[in-house]
Amino acid sequence: MQTVSSVLRGVRRVVNQVSIPALEFGAKGFTGTILRKISAARGSKIDNPPIDQWRYPGSSPESYNPTEAVRVLSFLRANAEKIDRSAALFEDQESRDLYADLWAYRALGPAHVRLPKANPEYMIKFAEAERSRVGDSPFQFPPFPLHRFAGPAGTVDCWLGNVVAALEEQYWFSRNGVSIAPRKGDTVIDGGACFGDTSLLFAEAVGPSGHVHSFEPLASQIEIFSHNLGANQDLAARITHHPFALDNKSGKQLFFSQGAGARSDDAGERVETRTIDDLRFEHVDYIKLDIEGAETACLEGARETIRRCRPKLAISAYHSMDDLASLPSLIHDIDPAYRLYLDHHTIHSEETVLYAIHPEGSA
Repeated sequence: MQTVSSVLRGVRRVVNQVSIPALEFGAKGFTGTILRKISAARGSKIDNPPIDQWRYPGSSPESYNPTEAVRVLSFLRANAEKIDRSAALFEDQESRDLYADLWAYRALGPAHVRLPKANPEYMIKFAEAERSRVGDSPFQFPPFPLHRFAGPAGTVDCWLGNVVAALEEQYWFSRNGVSIAPRKGDTVIDGGACFGDTSLLFAEAVGPSGHVHSFEPLASQIEIFSHNLGANQDLAARITHHPFALDNKSGKQLFFSQGAGARSDDAGERVETRTIDDLRFEHVDYIKLDIEGAETACLEGARETIRRCRPKLAISAYHSMDDLASLPSLIHDIDPAYRLYLDHHTIHSEETVLYAIHPEGSA
């Protein structure tokens, strides 16, 4: 029986060839489950796999990329213990099954792995979102056009994909009687508010007695965010905007590249950081983070708040393989009483959300 090392050596020998060898090995633990899933999926092919033509216009299904397969397999081998630990922390089998599917998808792509959302019900949401379009937007924000939509939380200028995410209820978790969502009267932190559409949804959910603290540091997004608040003033009264990047240390100066806000080492728009702990909110009931790979740093800077307030958590876990491998363990290390669940909200590798709820936190 081959070892993981021998499989990787075999894969590397054919990186530039048409196929990679079957991945048969004796790896133990949950990582072994993932690798066996990759092996099985590699031996089959999905006919006419769906492609998100909004997110990837003009794309067509491709066979696996051997170089990417090697990268994923190498990461799995180097981080097997971390991945095994994270998988063991999930509360339900659905989360563990999805966790394996997501790793297999990263290795092999849509031609070999079908994610749960690859179904007609999900694709219909694009048509539903398009029907809610009421006009064009005066703003531009590449790589996608902005339009004006009439949604469940008022009229907003945003991307079509934002409306699909709202219809998908991306930051609302409900499975087998477990609910992790903002409720009436909650204080919510919206980390990575972007155009403000999610903040408005949260403001609608928490009602007049709740409040939303929205963090968006970039001027281009803030301009659209402010416009959307102005168009929905009743809900805007429940929202406070904070022009900072959330991090593990306050007062740092960071640079952000143009676009959706990826961090850059030395070029782009300069922003200042804050930690959630240093902001000393009296109470926090719910934290949502989608901050382009800075989720780990933000959680490190929110340890005291999480331990004190025990908020519900909805944390993006797709920006890097290390996030997918490590974020469950990080939340467990902050407070081991948290119960963890995983869900995924697209037919491609983006929009994996890690949900967490404390048994003694707010319902």
